[in-house]
Amino acid sequence: MVESYLLFDSGRDTSLAGSNDIYISYRDDDGSWSNAENIGDPVNTEFADLRPFVTADGKYLFFVSDRMAEGGHETAAQSIGEIRRVLDGPGNGLQDIYWVSTEVLPLKNAKDGDHVRQSQAVRP
Repeated sequence: MVESYLLFDSGRDTSLAGSNDIYISYRDDDGSWSNAENIGDPVNTEFADLRPFVTADGKYLFFVSDRMAEGGHETAAQSIGEIRRVLDGPGNGLQDIYWVSTEVLPLKNAKDGDHVRQSQAVRP
């Protein structure tokens, strides 16, 4: 099977806020690869987004991210139990695993070469 695109993470100049983002490159008809494109929202954030993996059926993209839960961490004094709850929970900024439908990827339309994309929420 010949892959039509390649996903990878990199800390390029086009990364959001200077951290790693996930990029896509397309295989051209002659077998060469296109210049990489940042896949943008909803996958890439101002935090590090890394290690893209597409399931064998091509339906889902899994990746890890340093993103924080909405509101981030409280800065007020907390008990050890509260700190453990935050650190053990999703959105703790410690590279949780997220998944989205591959429909959010800017994949090229086979007919006309245009990019197609549907918006979908990122799920931890």
